[in-house]
Amino acid sequence: MKRESSTATALTLAGQARGRDGPASPSGPKFAAFAPRAIFISGHVLRTRGRGRSKNLIAFTLIELLGVIAILAILAALLAPALRGARERGRLASCANNLRQVYLGLELYADENAEFYPKAIGGGVWESADEVSIGWMQRIHPYVKGRRVYRCPGQPAGFENDFSYFLGSRAAFLAAGNHFAPFNRKDLLLPAQYILSGDSAWPRFDPNDTDKDNYTQDCLFTWSQSRRRAKLHHTGRVNILFADGHVRAFTGFEGSEMTYAYDRSGVDFDLEEKE
Repeated sequence: MKRESSTATALTLAGQARGRDGPASPSGPKFAAFAPRAIFISGHVLRTRGRGRSKNLIAFTLIELLGVIAILAILAALLAPALRGARERGRLASCANNLRQVYLGLELYADENAEFYPKAIGGGVWESADEVSIGWMQRIHPYVKGRRVYRCPGQPAGFENDFSYFLGSRAAFLAAGNHFAPFNRKDLLLPAQYILSGDSAWPRFDPNDTDKDNYTQDCLFTWSQSRRRAKLHHTGRVNILFADGHVRAFTGFEGSEMTYAYDRSGVDFDLEEKE
């Protein structure tokens, strides 16, 4: 009797529930969690059933996948030049900062040596025991932030070394009758144009030479003996440090912007005036 009473009670409650909520249907709220959902995203919807619940899997065709890969490849090809350009601009800026440190070192050295910049000796080795063999880079080293300032980050293949810059001593060499000589900064009448230092593109220096100079070779743009184009550092350009401390990148000699002479503008390495 108890079992029949419980069954009757359950049926009565179910009838009341149907009366309040209306007839249950697969689209009603009671079945919403079990209703299969379809998502259409340029593919095929596959429905699988598992223990009373539908599952949706999206499958793409091979052609669609290849199309996505092709689009990604095109985007990568378009972005690559921009990324390379940004990287090179960073190297150019880092090199310019190095040369500004070199300038400060040269100026501080001149402050303590009667206005004279250090003398380039034609070749030097770092930490040489021989005082005569100490190059200009080591002589200004106490005034700069470590040896890393002498290394250009934009050196082309085959030019990699820790001592990338030269000292502009061409005018001093000629004034001394083709002899190695220091020069006094007071002699510079055109400091904003005088080439004091820069990227060395001369290929015949010893990589470990701490005393690179332009006494007899144009370190910037040409090989003075052979007249072949030198390999330039920054994608066809070199940074030049001028005697007033500013740094700019150039692709070739510009007479209106630079000079190798103390007192005349536009004088190139061969002492010819250029415009």
